[in-house]
Amino acid sequence: MKKIRWNIPMICYSGFVALSVLACLVMFLLDTVRGINGQAPVTISIEDCVLSGLEQQADGSYLVTDADPQILLPEQEKPFRRVEMQMQCTQNPGEMSVFYLTKPGQDYSIRQQAWLKEKQPGRYVVELPWKNVVQLRIDPASVPGRSLWLEDITVNSGVPIWQYFVPSWTWILSAVFLPGLAACFLDWLLFAVKTMQNRRKPL
Repeated sequence: MKKIRWNIPMICYSGFVALSVLACLVMFLLDTVRGINGQAPVTISIEDCVLSGLEQQADGSYLVTDADPQILLPEQEKPFRRVEMQMQCTQNPGEMSVFYLTKPGQDYSIRQQAWLKEKQPGRYVVELPWKNVVQLRIDPASVPGRSLWLEDITVNSGVPIWQYFVPSWTWILSAVFLPGLAACFLDWLLFAVKTMQNRRKPL
């Protein structure tokens, strides 16, 4: 009887891709069950946020008064998933980031940080990890003395299903190394099992 020779690397890589697709589908279904997808987006006024390091001027702009200005968004009934922000600045505001919390009472840290990306002139968007994000803080600048024109913030404007399957850099790096490591381990394990079986055979 001819023995079947398994292509272990191919199995590992195929399994990794299949599990990744399954995970994306699960995340989409969870967001749908939570009401994030298919619902009207929530608009948050700047006046409803807690501001720190930002001083409103007579012309309606906000002056950055320190190197760590913050916009603390009010809590929402549903987890934060996608945030859009309209902001104009006459000069480079410096680093623009978002910090999020997955549990009440946590402290903000760089381990739970995302970055605002300018999709269009003056329109910034951040896609948050598929976690239970319950609190959000926007740091719109890092250079004191800049003037910002801030408009309302839109939360959970809807994420198209195809975007759930867009690979991140973390996934790409994982896809390069993890299946290969798994294949090496399985190959070693099969070799060890075969060696033990040969030793048990009578001479």
